[in-house]
Amino acid sequence: MNIEVQKKPPKEFLEDIKVTGTKDVLKLQEVQAIKDALQEHLLFIGLDRGNNIRSINLLGIGTSSDIYINSKDILRTALLTASEKVILVHNHPSNTLKASFEDKHITNVTNKFLNIFSIQLLDHIIVAENGYLSMGKENEINRDYKNDDIRFIENTFVIEENTRLKKELQNYLNTLKNYSNSSIKKFYELLSQAFRSAFERDYIMLNPMKNVIRPKSNKRDKKVRALTIEEQEIFTDFLIKQDIKNTPYKNVFLIQMFTGMRIGEVLALKVTDIDLAHNIINVEHTISVDAEEKTIMKDTPKSFNGMREIPLTIYLKPYIIEQMNIAKINNHKENLLFVNRNGGYVDHRIANRILKKILINEFNIKDISTHSLRHTFGTRCAECDIKEVAIQRIMGHSSINATLDNYVDVSEKLKESELEKVYSYFKENMNIDYEDIVF
Repeated sequence: MNIEVQKKPPKEFLEDIKVTGTKDVLKLQEVQAIKDALQEHLLFIGLDRGNNIRSINLLGIGTSSDIYINSKDILRTALLTASEKVILVHNHPSNTLKASFEDKHITNVTNKFLNIFSIQLLDHIIVAENGYLSMGKENEINRDYKNDDIRFIENTFVIEENTRLKKELQNYLNTLKNYSNSSIKKFYELLSQAFRSAFERDYIMLNPMKNVIRPKSNKRDKKVRALTIEEQEIFTDFLIKQDIKNTPYKNVFLIQMFTGMRIGEVLALKVTDIDLAHNIINVEHTISVDAEEKTIMKDTPKSFNGMREIPLTIYLKPYIIEQMNIAKINNHKENLLFVNRNGGYVDHRIANRILKKILINEFNIKDISTHSLRHTFGTRCAECDIKEVAIQRIMGHSSINATLDNYVDVSEKLKESELEKVYSYFKENMNIDYEDIVF
């Protein structure tokens, strides 16, 4: 009968090196090497039952002021090297011979882990150029392990794993600094939303995104340019004179310029979102692009404030009615106002390219996008002194600035009266006779 016998892993040292005390540890070449290091290093020294060294491992290198080591890594190393006893050694580049809270925490947690497997933590030694500190001699190692202390172990695992993941997430976000601030914000919000959802569904016990900082981009923010009142006038005049068959997105651009809606919100409008009796546009959906670059409909806009009602003025109403009539002909299953040639969702990037082409070819106007049309409306609102809180509610901003947090909700009458200001402003400054438009 063949019997397979599992043997201990071989020792790293040909000759026995016996440890009888702290001074023997300090004489080790590996310990001498880290005493004056600029960064913190953590050494694992594994011993057999007779205190002979089985292995010496460098478990990690940190910064000049700290080092992150998971207790599970220490336990794993002890098991893989078949160590009966363990000594930890790390250096303090600051030459401070005092155990920090983190030093004490990792020592006591590691001691509890090792005790489960009958492995003894003999000491945790802090070394520096000017001396050393033995946490064992300072009675900083808790040797009173209780068998019913499993909850402590489980909680420590969770905390350490959360801390590790938190650092990994922060490090990942810090690698995105060469992207724009808007891109970094999207990455950050996606991660936050994912982990928040996981936490709320009890998939994880702690949210690692808590207190993770969104880094700032190395790039300067691109300033979104609004159309001047003169540019808006000639562009509006051009659009209302165009046949919808030749310029299928003309009403998209008009709605953006005269409501401040996001391009995705406009493209997601349904016939049922338009309340002609009460002159209201209900904003409840948005068109976006998923990870596979597929155009999709989302149930909610960018933020909670994005779900809103926008007053429909007489200046915009004819174009809305025109588009509703087209929608009836298209007979889309979701009653969308705007569809592409194949009857599907309109990709906002296509609408953006068409806008740029019109403005450059017809007016030599550059640096304008569909987002600029939204910004144009906001700029006109500011130019005619509409209250900031009204602009916030009309445009669906989560906030304009910190001071807006002190404002109360705007009533519908205030919103409508404030919006009338901007249309009066349009009428006074743009030579377009809206009343003569008939469909």
